[in-house]
This record gives sequence, structure tokens and C-alpha cells, in this order.
Amino acid sequence: MAPPSKTMASETTANPVHLPAPTRDQPPANLVGPVAWVRANLFNSWLSTAVTLALGYVVLRAGFFLLNWGLLDAVWTVPNLPNGNPDPSACRAVHGVGACWAAVHDKWRLTLFGRYPFDEQWRPAICLGRHTGADLPVAVGRRAGVELCATG
Repeated sequence: MAPPSKTMASETTANPVHLPAPTRDQPPANLVGPVAWVRANLFNSWLSTAVTLALGYVVLRAGFFLLNWGLLDAVWTVPNLPNGNPDPSACRAVHGVGACWAAVHDKWRLTLFGRYPFDEQWRPAICLGRHTGADLPVAVGRRAGVELCATG
């Protein structure tokens, strides 16, 4: 076998052949992503489809009920009686159709501290503030995808 001549070598390096980069075909949308997850986990059989649709209906009905009860049909303020106390008749008039947020506003201290003595309520307030202050960075870190503690 004869060694290649200089002309052949110079011809191959002077005019290199450019091959196109191999292209990657994207898989169909129904095989990857959220649509594929939904099809594989929620609609993979007739029973799974029926349960998914039934539970979806229940969740939507409960969500609309809570929206109406908690926001749209709620009582937000009540008039005060001559002695300065709120008049509960406005909340009684709706008779369970909507939430009575005026009572929550009026009774927030009782809800938060119970029957703890008024002069000593600063103590549980400090504990609540410290607990919230300790939990807040962890909650914000988890939402942002930041690990604040080294785990296992």
C-alpha cells in the first residue's frame, strides 16, 4: 500500500466536509411533562378516571361553598349597641349562610390567649412571636428551594 500523496492530503484538509450536527427529535408532548404525569397517574384506567372526576367534582363543590360562605355571604361588620358592645343580631340574621367575621374581630384576644390573665398576656405573645420568627425563615427557604439545615 502506497503512502498517500501530498496532493491528496492537501485536498482533504483544504476542503473539509461539514456534516450537520445530529438533531434530537423532541418526544411527543403526551410522553413527558405534566400532561404525561396526569395521564399516567390520574387517567390510566376507567376506574382511575372515574375516581379522579368524582373527587374533582367534590373538591370544586367544596371550594365554591367555602368561597361563598367565607367571603361572598359573610358578615364583615356589625353595628355597636349603645353600651359599645357589638350587636350580634346581624350575624344571627344570616343564620349560618355566611361566616361572621365581625365576631372573630371582636373575640380575637379570647381566641388567641383564652382565659389567660390580661396583665400577663405579654408572655404568650412573646412566645408566639419567637415561634413565628423561628419558623418563618424555614418556610420561606423551602418555598425558594433553599436548604437551611444539613440533613442526613
